[in-house]
Amino acid sequence: MSRTYVILLTVCAALLVPTATRAQSSTLLEQAVTAFEELDYPVARRALSAFIAEPARATTSELANAHMLLGIIEFSEGVEAAARLQFTSALQLRPGIRPDPSSVSPKIIDYFDQVRSSLVSQPIAVETRYVTIADQRPAAALRSMVLPGWGQLHKGQRGKAAVAGGAWFATAGATAVAHGVRRRARQRYVDETDPALVSDRYDSFNRAHKARNTLALSAAIVWLASYVDALATPGKRIIAPVQVTVVPQYGGASFTARLNF
Repeated sequence: MSRTYVILLTVCAALLVPTATRAQSSTLLEQAVTAFEELDYPVARRALSAFIAEPARATTSELANAHMLLGIIEFSEGVEAAARLQFTSALQLRPGIRPDPSSVSPKIIDYFDQVRSSLVSQPIAVETRYVTIADQRPAAALRSMVLPGWGQLHKGQRGKAAVAGGAWFATAGATAVAHGVRRRARQRYVDETDPALVSDRYDSFNRAHKARNTLALSAAIVWLASYVDALATPGKRIIAPVQVTVVPQYGGASFTARLNF
């Protein structure tokens, strides 16, 4: 049965790869914060830009903090237009966000407050907005609890749904067949009256018993992996970036929007 465990470990690894990716994304943000605190703005900017480039792997709060740090960096280097865009994105994600007065100069805080006040009364030239989508994981976890793979299908992960569902149906079906084989082997062992055959009957029953238990454990592992994956990993995209552009023109303005799903 060693091959069975190898296959199960492969399935579990395939299901839980996004969890490792999510951890890498958080590490990237931590590196950016460390570089920012050390005033190493080039390194912090690169890390923050890479972090923001994959919004589906971050939470709304993390993205807002990343935009806030980028805004502070841009303002500190004298690029107020870029700082305004970053502060605007941070406010759209978390309307109550504000720079920390203990670590940011009053000049930056004053400019941030100006940006926040202008969002109500003035149009925005170019900005990156976000569409937040309800977290699918709780509903997906409930579905995977009922049927492995259903939760992944709910999150739009058809490939993972096929892997989890196929593996569970295969192991559960094999468990049912093995249980029938075990029951017949046990009955033959119980009914055997020839002392010369009793040992062989028992060995057959014991092999069938172990095979049934191994397959049942395999099905349980697949079920658990599907449930954990549905609960721990996001769907295709939790936060989708929208590029919104407003170009002033005589007598009006042109408006374009690009939504990335």
